[in-house]
Amino acid sequence: MISGEAHAIAAVVARARAMGAEAVTLPVSHAFHSELVAEAAPILATVLGRERFDPLQGNVISTVTGSLLALDTNLRELICSQVTRPVRFLEAVVAASRDVDLWIEVGPGSVLSGLVRQTVAVPVISLDAGGSSLEGLLKAVGAAFVLGAPIHHRELFEGRLTGHSTSTGVRSSSPAHAKARPWSARLRRRRVRRRPSSRRRPIPPRLPWTWSVSWSRSDRSCPSPA
Repeated sequence: MISGEAHAIAAVVARARAMGAEAVTLPVSHAFHSELVAEAAPILATVLGRERFDPLQGNVISTVTGSLLALDTNLRELICSQVTRPVRFLEAVVAASRDVDLWIEVGPGSVLSGLVRQTVAVPVISLDAGGSSLEGLLKAVGAAFVLGAPIHHRELFEGRLTGHSTSTGVRSSSPAHAKARPWSARLRRRRVRRRPSSRRRPIPPRLPWTWSVSWSRSDRSCPSPA
């Protein structure tokens, strides 16, 4: 990836396309990773100076160097240098894909996923963080499960009103934070019985215990089911 003056980038893109190469222009607000934003480097260095960095553990591929980082890499200097250095995204993706079974883009949108998909044959999924749907997250979880990764699925339902079916009915649980909501839930257990009537009706089959939930607007807190 390259960055700089808009007219200079447009010229490079035109030359690349004239040679038959595909060039994609990314919509950004500033010329990041170029000398045009060099004034931000010392400010970033001051902020990073107040943070504690632990030594690297495991393999980390850098888009600054495009290669595997040494465990004793000075991370403060590396992060500050990326302000003005070009992004070696494709080199980093190719290097990392040798040991990667699934790429997951964790930021908003899916621009990087498209670039990865054009570069390597490794599957890639975008979470589209901050978007209006959980589709990306659920796809990533499903793909990781298929590839044999351990899935802590309970985290998906933490703090949410959920229910699960059993052989005798449906049980519902109420999250702790539901007490702050302006509605209340009443959970009751009932047994279906034949109502007396002057008119004779067929006796229904014996039904098991069932759960039912009714909702109503209220300013009271939501009680937890017994």
